[in-house]
Amino acid sequence: RSLVTADEIAAFNATSKRIAAELLAREREEELMGEAPEEFMDPIMQTLMLDPVKLPSSGVIVDRKVIVRHLMTDPHDPFNRAPLDQDDLVDVPALKEQIEQYRAACLAPSLALPPGLGSEAGTEGVPPALADVEETIGGEDGASGNDLLSGYDDEEEDESG
Repeated sequence: RSLVTADEIAAFNATSKRIAAELLAREREEELMGEAPEEFMDPIMQTLMLDPVKLPSSGVIVDRKVIVRHLMTDPHDPFNRAPLDQDDLVDVPALKEQIEQYRAACLAPSLALPPGLGSEAGTEGVPPALADVEETIGGEDGASGNDLLSGYDDEEEDESG
């Protein structure tokens, strides 16, 4: 007589673990990046650009994701207020390639497997930065602090009993 089934709770817990793992991976990637060159940083959000595009009227280069989000609420170039549409954005493939090379160089040392790890341990191809994610957010059995709804049925029984 629970509002939520055991399968729904398990699915929720699995999703929360995936989200936690992604956040942890992003935090570790940011740590590994260190101080990126200024020309690789988005001038609006000060984040490393992944898909740089040039704004045609101002000539400023920004990350596509950031400017697309801006254009959802304001159809103008944020640097000179000229009308701007998503179709007007100009790809900057040379800068994108430089950023990808920079990211690869920064991440390469963290992707090397430490001695003793390999296919026999089931970790072939898994970056060490992610190897302890299960330990950090709980094992596969679901017994961790992220089990937000654990004990839900027990509480319901206590209230009704």
